[in-house]
Amino acid sequence: MASNPLIALPVAALERLRFALGQGALSYGVSESSLQKAVPELPAASVTHLVHLASNGWSAAQLADLVEAIGEARDTRLRETHLFDLVISGPEHQSVPTRDTAAAYRELVQGARREIILASFAIYNGKEIFLPLVERMQECPDLKIALYLDIPRSRNDTTLPEQLVATYRHDFVTKQWPSGPLPQLYYHKPSLESDWKLRASMHAKVIIADRERAFVSSANLTKAAHSKNIEVGTLIESPNLASRLADYFEGIRDDGLFAEF
Repeated sequence: MASNPLIALPVAALERLRFALGQGALSYGVSESSLQKAVPELPAASVTHLVHLASNGWSAAQLADLVEAIGEARDTRLRETHLFDLVISGPEHQSVPTRDTAAAYRELVQGARREIILASFAIYNGKEIFLPLVERMQECPDLKIALYLDIPRSRNDTTLPEQLVATYRHDFVTKQWPSGPLPQLYYHKPSLESDWKLRASMHAKVIIADRERAFVSSANLTKAAHSKNIEVGTLIESPNLASRLADYFEGIRDDGLFAEF
């Protein structure tokens, strides 16, 4: 058979079938009549499939193990849908649900209690984009916020790295940050390499809240990315994965790839 019809069975039917095969009436033998009597809601395709397996030497215990494995696989799939959620923003399409990238960003920021880590390749309209961060800092004075940023250098630019960093910081403070205390700012040192062959970008777009939740997206910290671009990201509800992301950024920072400015 091309596919297993047992996969589509409701959870209650799977559990009843597993019990009947393992300990109940079906443990003594599997036939069309015994299946219909033990689990009346079984579709005909499932009955035919089970009888086919039994006629090919599968014991009731083996069939019970098969049904249990199908149930466990379904549980894993259901847990994954609770761990991950797609955030697709852009023009709406009637057959595919979309979700506002800006809303996902605000959700993480407003729910953070201890720490927010952000990484972005580009920043525009920062006074608007960062306003939820400032408001959350005012609500939670102990909240720690770290930004990992890319300071660009054009291919033939010979400006000293110190000057580029100073200019970027001045523009960030005066043009991008709304007001109040600044977060911790880190820049990606390889982005400022004078030799373009050694230059590398910090291209990640990540938000991590309390090392419990994370948003990994194509969206930069820009108004366009948050409101009109087509952007695709994943919202992750996993302390294990969120902590791995946070540890990675802090680890490569400690290795010298980022410097505070």
